[in-house]
Amino acid sequence: MKRVRVSFWVMFFFGLLFSSCGGNEGSSSLATSQTKVPFADEVRLAHKYQEGDVVFLGDERLRCCNWQGVIQGVRIVNSAVGNHSIQEELSVLHERFGGATPSKIVLMLGYAELDAGVAANEVFELYAKYVEGLQDLLPQTEIVTITQLPVGCFLKYGKSKVTNEVLDAYNVLVKVHAQEKGCTVVDLNRDFKNENGFLKSEYDASDGFHLYSRAYEVWAYRLNGILN
Repeated sequence: MKRVRVSFWVMFFFGLLFSSCGGNEGSSSLATSQTKVPFADEVRLAHKYQEGDVVFLGDERLRCCNWQGVIQGVRIVNSAVGNHSIQEELSVLHERFGGATPSKIVLMLGYAELDAGVAANEVFELYAKYVEGLQDLLPQTEIVTITQLPVGCFLKYGKSKVTNEVLDAYNVLVKVHAQEKGCTVVDLNRDFKNENGFLKSEYDASDGFHLYSRAYEVWAYRLNGILN
């Protein structure tokens, strides 16, 4: 048991070290600058999925980790895109998954709409439509839902319309829907929130949104047990 645990942390360290988004405590963001291309073109240029893949779909926070480098035993394709919306995913649903059947799809969607000021219940309606579309298209694929993580106190002074109250309201809807539809739920808020309901300072890479590597350490450890 100890040998397995040590192996996981060794792989985690090297996975982050060589990740395209890997960060450390000296950086304010875990994301690298990338040339923006139209979303539909990103889908066409993305990896072709293979039977049995585990596909990650979400926004910047999900994108900023080399998941394949830190979670062994499955083939992970991280198709998360920074600041992308559920509506964009809906528009390419059949194009994205028209070929092979993934074994699992890990979802963390909705932040872009919430950040733009769209009401939590309206964002949830889009989310539910997307999940149900996935289940109709890929009935044998397991859906793993990750709830939105909290934001830091610094974010409330910026231009973002996201508050932790809004994120909490959205997460409640997402979790209830996941249970009704037989999806696996991963809720990390208990691990990531401080006593005041904000993102813990030790995980906050100074802007209230991006995460330090130690946050992905906790996240990867939780996902490892579910994906394997």
